[in-house]
Amino acid sequence: MWSKVVSGPSSSVHEQAWPQPDNTKVELSERTIVVMVDGKKQSLARVPSKIALDEHDLRSFIQASPEGIAAVNRRAVQSTIVVPGKLVNFVTSQK
Repeated sequence: MWSKVVSGPSSSVHEQAWPQPDNTKVELSERTIVVMVDGKKQSLARVPSKIALDEHDLRSFIQASPEGIAAVNRRAVQSTIVVPGKLVNFVTSQK
C-alpha cells in the first residue's frame, strides 16, 4: 500500500522524512482560565486567546465576567495575581 502512495528511489516507509506539523490548525480560539479567591478554585472561565495571554486584559475581563463577580462575592479585593493563560487569583482581606 505504501508503494502506491510514495514513488521514487526511496519509496520505503522507513526512509521517508518525518511529517511537519501545521501549527495554524492547532491554534486555540479560547482558553479556560481558573478563577480563584485566596488560593482556592472558585470557577472556570472561557476567555478568548488574545485576551488570555495579556495580563492587563485578562484581569479586566475576569473582573467584569459573571465568574469573577460571583467568585469575589462583595469581598474587598486587596490584590490580584494573574498568570496569563492560566489563572486569576483575587486576594481578599480576611474577616
